[in-house]
Amino acid sequence: MMRIGRCSLAPGMSPMVIAEIGVNHLGDYAVAVEMIVTAAKCGAHAIKLQRHIPSSEMTTGVPHAVHSTIARASFSFDDERSLKKLTEDLGLVYLSTPFSVLAVQQLVEMGVVAFKVGSGEVTHVPMLTEIAKHRLPVLLSTGMATFTEIWTALQILDVCPVILMHCVSMYPTPYTRVQLRKIDALRREFGVPVGISDHSEGICIAFGAVAHGARVIEKHFMLEGQACPDSAVSITPQQLTDLVRGAGAVHSAEYGSNDYQPFPEELEVAKWARHSVTTLRPVAPGDVFTADNLGCKRPGTGLAPARLADLMGKLAARELPTDTQITEADYT
Repeated sequence: MMRIGRCSLAPGMSPMVIAEIGVNHLGDYAVAVEMIVTAAKCGAHAIKLQRHIPSSEMTTGVPHAVHSTIARASFSFDDERSLKKLTEDLGLVYLSTPFSVLAVQQLVEMGVVAFKVGSGEVTHVPMLTEIAKHRLPVLLSTGMATFTEIWTALQILDVCPVILMHCVSMYPTPYTRVQLRKIDALRREFGVPVGISDHSEGICIAFGAVAHGARVIEKHFMLEGQACPDSAVSITPQQLTDLVRGAGAVHSAEYGSNDYQPFPEELEVAKWARHSVTTLRPVAPGDVFTADNLGCKRPGTGLAPARLADLMGKLAARELPTDTQITEADYT
């Protein structure tokens, strides 16, 4: 049974919901603290930041806006370690995405319980090799990746428990590009648990992912009214609250028998909700049952409506007032 810290990913458990703070704090420690505390109040199971060491992960060849945002949003080692402690003191799992070998080593030093590998690092063989050394669980996003690239990554991480995170690297992802059936395809192809790192707007897609068996839901998170880099794909505190509650509800509705039989509670409802063969007007002994004097009305405690056609042309055996349910003794 795979676990991410205190969160079980067993099929019978509600999906793990990760609030991705990412770089939305823009390097403001106080804002990051407020986001973590708020996400905890909303019921999130885990917080995820990003471990950026700009000089180790990128050159000036990346777009200037990306470079400057990441540089601004990079916490010191001590600050991120403090945020990890805060998260865990609140009872949540702390996750952080590394973007370099050095970042992996620093997260190990911090004592993380798992790694979240972003879509851009699926092909980062040296970094994946460093992660594999520590044999911790890995959440591996699959945006931009082919099956061949995913297989290669899994072979490197073969000593680690892995959950694949279906992802589309478009910000925001149009609903038509999400393709939730890929969750099923990943599970069939690789035989590992699957979650979703969702970049679509809102929380609707996350509920669909749960219905497809997603064990982890990751969504970018922001405070109400916050101006932040990933606002287009981030959800608010109310949406996060609704997501946690709704994901649990969809998950609980997913399980049960494939044998389509009514529940005992439904049989009680059937007694009044279904119909029985009933007289529509007074019937005298010897009268012929016809569509004028016999039909179907609630409750369903008498002969089933399927018997109506068979009773046409039969003779009444006794006087039957209006709205009398027919029994086997009432006709000849």
